[in-house]
Amino acid sequence: MKTDIADLAVNLLSPEERALLHRLGEREARMDAPLTDMELRAGLCSALAEMSEAMRALLGFMARHNFVTLLPDEAFAAYAQLMDRIGTAATQATCVVERSRSLDRETALANLPEGSKTCQ
Repeated sequence: MKTDIADLAVNLLSPEERALLHRLGEREARMDAPLTDMELRAGLCSALAEMSEAMRALLGFMARHNFVTLLPDEAFAAYAQLMDRIGTAATQATCVVERSRSLDRETALANLPEGSKTCQ
């Protein structure tokens, strides 16, 4: 019964939303394996990027269904504050992801065997 309802609900999603659900399911299947520090950071970066994509999909979904126009006037201030918080969090997450990926690249380069490094 639950599977039938879930299958019906999936048919209402856009192709992007379906792809997002598929990727989340794949990630959940990999969560049991032990991780190194670099793998952990890479996983966190991936999760932050996925969360950002999910938020964009949610906002697009809300826009397609005219969510904002259905809000009562007194709710607009709270909605604006929430959107500001989401924007700030997304910006901070993007910075952290870039710093982490940069650190991973630098660490990988520092750990290369001496003979494989090229001088520039």
